[in-house]
Parts: sequence; C-alpha cells; structure tokens
Amino acid sequence: MRGAPLVAALLFAASRASAQVAAPEPPAPVAPETPPPGVPPGGHWVFVTTDPAKPGAPAAKPAGANLAMLHPVFEHDTTWDLNIDGAYGRYFGDRDAWTGFVRARAGVLFIRAPYFNAVGVTYEYSSLSNATFGIQAELLNLEYGVWAQVGGLLDVSGHPGAMAAVGYSLLGLEAQVRSYDGHDDEHGTSVALYAKLRIPVSIIAQIFRPKPPPN
Repeated sequence: MRGAPLVAALLFAASRASAQVAAPEPPAPVAPETPPPGVPPGGHWVFVTTDPAKPGAPAAKPAGANLAMLHPVFEHDTTWDLNIDGAYGRYFGDRDAWTGFVRARAGVLFIRAPYFNAVGVTYEYSSLSNATFGIQAELLNLEYGVWAQVGGLLDVSGHPGAMAAVGYSLLGLEAQVRSYDGHDDEHGTSVALYAKLRIPVSIIAQIFRPKPPPN
C-alpha cells in the first residue's frame, strides 16, 4: 500500500497531459478585409473609359472641320456667279479727277473648296464714263478670306483698258490702266487707283444655302 500514492500521482499527471493534447487551440482572429483606396466598404469597382477609340465614344473631328462647317456640302460644285463692286479713288490723267464707279459681274462660279473661282462679264458705271464693259476672272480662298481679280475693259468710246485688284474679305484695292475722253489729250492712257467694297452675292448665297439632310 506504500506505492498507491505514487500510482495515483502518475495517473493524474497522465490525464492532464492527454487533456492538453486533445483540446483544440482557438482559431486566430481574422483581420477584416481592407477595401482598395477609393472604394467604400461593401462597394465595387466601376470602370469608366474616355478613350475615343472605344465603342460609344465620340469620334475625333477631322482636320478642316471648321471649313466643313462653313460649306459642308458644296465643296465641289459649279454654279452661277454674281458680284457687285463699289469704289472711290483718283484718276491720274492729263486732268486728274476724283471719281468712283459701280461694277456688276455675272458669270460662272467654280467651287473647289477652299477656292471659289469665278469668271464673268462686267458692266461698270462711273462719273468719267457712262458705260464700260469687260471680262473679269477672280480667285478667292474662303478659308483665309483673300482674293484677287484681273480683267480687261472697253468703254463706249472705244478706249481699252485693264484692271487688277487684291483684297481681304469685303475690302480691296484696285488699279486701272485706261483713258477717258476729255482727260487724256497727250498721254493716251493713265492710271487710276481705287479703294473698293465688294459684295460677293453668289458666295454668300452658297454659304447660307440650306443643308441637305444627313445620310
């Protein structure tokens, strides 16, 4: 009976060890998932693209879009031409004179955007001649607004002449080489210089012409 306390102590120690081995360890706490920057808890990603190559994105405007807005349909056409000039200047003849004229041109307009080229016949009235007829050609770049004119003249007295003009938008300068009865007794021909205002009726009509419906 002297070994009974020793046996009891060994059995108690063995039961404690088996209890420690059998008992499962508690699970480690799981840290809550941190959402990415900019996404609220429980939210989701939304992908937005501004790439114009993606479907649904507006297409980039081609070069020359401003010019196309001005005359998108009539970039290649042949139509009627009407131009009106009014001018005032100085005639340097044997007897100089301040004078002015009004001129109308009717003909054909060739549209090859941005160029609007015209050729036609002219009629001119001035204080030095009741009627001067002629033929005139014009080159105009609508994109830059610059233009040039050249032509031949013949008044009712049979005096021939020539003209040339350059300008921007509706304003220009014109030079003429010609003669008038009562002003050129010796030289035969003289020079006139004018500042002028022009109204390109046919070009204005083309710009504001109604657009056809899109295809």
